[in-house]
This record gives sequence, C-alpha cells and structure tokens, in this order.
Amino acid sequence: MPEALRIGSDSTEETLHVTPQSQAWALPVNAAGRNPRRIYIAVDSDTYIKLGIASSALASATVGCLVRASAPMILNTGGYSHLITWGTSAGTVNITPLEN
Repeated sequence: MPEALRIGSDSTEETLHVTPQSQAWALPVNAAGRNPRRIYIAVDSDTYIKLGIASSALASATVGCLVRASAPMILNTGGYSHLITWGTSAGTVNITPLEN
C-alpha cells in the first residue's frame, strides 16, 4: 500500500481471508475506537463487497461493488459497521481504516 495513505492513521490494518462463499465481517475501528468514515481496501483476487449495518442483514446480499486486484479503492462507509465479501476465488482482503 502506498505510504501516503497511512499519513495520520494510527489504526490497525485488518486482513480477511475470503472464499467464493459470502462472509460477513465487522469493520476494523479507527484509532479513536470508532467505526471509520473511510476505509482503504486492497485485494489479491477480484472480490465483491457490500457495506451494511449488521452482519445478519448482509447474509443474503447478492449485489455489491467489485474490487479488482489491480485497483484498490477508498470507500466512504456511510456509517455502516459491517462488510460482506465474496470472492471470485479464494483470496485476501486488506482493510485499513483511514483517519479524518
């Protein structure tokens, strides 16, 4: 990950291991212990993601945003606390909460 994206961030990066089946995860908190406003997401294989309020509400998600292995992204979480992932193949998702 480019070092510039870590400026001002004391938060911990979280690594998730995804499979072709959907999985729900709580978003990592920022340095203040709150849900982050923005997250940096990088993947090693194409992975679909969707943000939501609770993991149980996301279990039936079938539509999401595709994160490409060649194109990490920064997302505004919109106050959501959970993320569901499902990969096109097994892989890894790195999530870093960004500070304001």
